[in-house]
Amino acid sequence: MLEEQKNFVSQKEKELELKEKEIQLNIKEKELKKREKKKRNTKSENYNKIVFFINEKYEITEDSENRVYRGDFVDLYNEYYNDKIKWIDMIGDVKQILNYDRQKRVNGKQGVIIGIKNKNEQR
Repeated sequence: MLEEQKNFVSQKEKELELKEKEIQLNIKEKELKKREKKKRNTKSENYNKIVFFINEKYEITEDSENRVYRGDFVDLYNEYYNDKIKWIDMIGDVKQILNYDRQKRVNGKQGVIIGIKNKNEQR
């Protein structure tokens, strides 16, 4: 009988340990979600700036012949906002808005945004 009680207590202790670990994992999961949400909010600020910039400086044509080299896009963006952002930091936001192809070329330069043209270009 004493042995059964020890086993029962031992089993209950293990169950409590497992529940405690589960609670700790849930807390860590919630913290990770909060961090991820903060990251998304940061991206949203940049995203909104990019959308505004595109609407100001580019005409969206959806024509695959209209292409802008990514370097030119970044240079104009940095000039417009007096910023120093790099392509790698904006590619995710740009791809949500426009079509990007890293294989295609324009004027011999590889990596283009397809379907837009500069509003200042000759028509």
